[in-house]
Amino acid sequence: MNAPVKLAAFGAVLAFVFGGALAVGAAVGPIDIGSDGNHTASHSSASAVEVALPEPSPIATIDDYTVTMTGDPMVGEATLTFTVQRDGAVVRTDPYFDAAGHLVVIRAQDLAYLHVHPQAGATTEAVTFVADLPTAGLYRLFFDFSHGGSVHTAAFTVDVAASPAGGTDGPTVTHGGGH
Repeated sequence: MNAPVKLAAFGAVLAFVFGGALAVGAAVGPIDIGSDGNHTASHSSASAVEVALPEPSPIATIDDYTVTMTGDPMVGEATLTFTVQRDGAVVRTDPYFDAAGHLVVIRAQDLAYLHVHPQAGATTEAVTFVADLPTAGLYRLFFDFSHGGSVHTAAFTVDVAASPAGGTDGPTVTHGGGH
């Protein structure tokens, strides 16, 4: 994919994401984010919809793929590796925005997020990320990878354990590379 096509695709995605965020923000109203990481909105909590997260699991299936996550998700720098299999065989992910994959981490408590790129030298057979997880609790992880001309997203729920050093209340963004 050449650079102008990449930029156009990336711009379209940004317009969609930020346009959606503005629409949601207008519908929800202002949100007060406290220093403890909790937030309160100016709208009635009766309008909020509670959704139960899937149980934590190191294995996710998407389309014909099985994705396995290994590592120890704990507060601080957590090294997480994702391996993609199809029909029982490990597959090499295709480059996707110049990386073997991308990881988005969303904290269930307040929807704070991280966008993490693979470690330098990550192979396309085992994609490794180092995510700086700020607090203990439930998180959703979305691992995007490309294979066979299509982008796939494997979703995981993890229960992040507290580290001996503890964590911060604010979100930390880990974002490298050129985008």
